[in-house]
Amino acid sequence: MDLNPNLDLMYLVFFIFILLVVLLNRWLYTPMLDFLAKRANLVDDENLETLRYRDEIQAIRNEAQQILQDAKNQAKTMIDNAEKESSANYVEKFENAKNKIKVHFETLEKECDDEMKVLRQELHGKMQEIVGALDQKFEIAGDSK
Repeated sequence: MDLNPNLDLMYLVFFIFILLVVLLNRWLYTPMLDFLAKRANLVDDENLETLRYRDEIQAIRNEAQQILQDAKNQAKTMIDNAEKESSANYVEKFENAKNKIKVHFETLEKECDDEMKVLRQELHGKMQEIVGALDQKFEIAGDSK
């Protein structure tokens, strides 16, 4: 076996190697690199869109929480106002009822006083009659002893 280098064969292998590199670059590596670049751009775009959606979702969540908080505050205000109004109505109704009872009591007291005066006058009018009847009873009771 001859170990002497054959220059023609070396040039031919070198030429075929360079031709292979050029052809592979043109038909394989360039389309594959273009595909990878497009894919990287697509992934970047999706990441940006995801971040934008995340920001939108956070804004919507914050808005919903604000609306909920406003609704809670409004409900609390409504409840407080209703309690104040109810309390005011209760006090007013209580005072009205108290005044009605007081007026009714005073009317009844006056009627009782008037009746008592009438009864006293009747009693004074019949006093002589009662005293006479009692005297008769005492006399009868004293005679029977």
